[in-house]
Amino acid sequence: MVVYLIMLSLSLIFTAIGTKIKNRNLSIVMYVLASLPFFIVSAIRYDVGTDYNYRYVGDFNKIANGLTVDNLEIGFVILIKFSLLFTTNSQWLFVITSALITFFIMFTIFKYSKIPIVSIAIFFFGGFFFQSLNMIRQFLAMSIILFGYKYLLERKKVPLFLLSLVIAFFIHSSSIVMIVILLLKNRYIMKPFVILPIIAVIFLFKDDIIRLISIVVENTRFNVYLVGLYAKGEISYFNIITNLAIYFYMNLCYKIKKKNGQIVMEDKLFLNIQALATICMCMTILHMLFARIAYYFIIFQIISIPYFIGTTEIREIHIGKKWTKRIICALILICFILTFSYTNVLNNDNKPLPYKTIFNKEKEFM
Repeated sequence: MVVYLIMLSLSLIFTAIGTKIKNRNLSIVMYVLASLPFFIVSAIRYDVGTDYNYRYVGDFNKIANGLTVDNLEIGFVILIKFSLLFTTNSQWLFVITSALITFFIMFTIFKYSKIPIVSIAIFFFGGFFFQSLNMIRQFLAMSIILFGYKYLLERKKVPLFLLSLVIAFFIHSSSIVMIVILLLKNRYIMKPFVILPIIAVIFLFKDDIIRLISIVVENTRFNVYLVGLYAKGEISYFNIITNLAIYFYMNLCYKIKKKNGQIVMEDKLFLNIQALATICMCMTILHMLFARIAYYFIIFQIISIPYFIGTTEIREIHIGKKWTKRIICALILICFILTFSYTNVLNNDNKPLPYKTIFNKEKEFM
């Protein structure tokens, strides 16, 4: 974990400097330096992440030997074949995917986040970086969609968002679920009186719902998740409580901004997305596959939480605007850190520990 904490610290330091510097070119340099620690740690890892050897090294070597890999989208096959133009060393696949993911995430943060330093902290303590070390294809698809979300907010640029969605689909087909956010930008429809009954139904009728899901997916590629180790629900109360708390915080911000006449399209979009993230996370009690779906919506917290913190003025708290935001940031990050400690540290979700590099494969960094 020491390697990861050093990585995070360096990134936060360079980000803090970059946000203070008024010279645009120097700020860009600082932002590049802030991105490098995440890229380097990801690119030079060895056997880190559950699927490192289990899936990606094997898939790379099969394609290198002219074999066909089942259940691998054409976009990722093209990415592997592009790597093979230069090398037969599978490590370069991780270098390329690390570069792409780091670019899409960090560019989005530095371009659109209201508070970049908070976004980076959420990227790490929200477990997103560790997800990127494991479920590479899906996380690459997630990062592409996050990168393209801004195009959704301008009518003339919606085709560019659709393009990002198509590219993501050819990297990981599950990303098709994100087409739903086309319907979520104009009206706040996922209100508490809508999502709370849905959550209640999920918990009360979980057995009936899972039987229905089995009928729907039994003849699809996702049928593998209905048997063996994967055929179970996997609930994390930390994740559910955290997402509910974030949803109600955003809902409070929405009401305050509405009262002040400050509502824009982004408010509705982010709040609806967070509502779906909360519902999908609750549905992990039905099947662990829903966690994968939830991640597509949850990743927006990297942008949406700093957005609400940065654009909502809570006048009722008379301790100053700056201190109010600091306290809110601290409380939100504490929630993330507690969940992070339980999932990624104690349970080693996504298997980021121990950390090893390609330069010293026998030495482990805890």
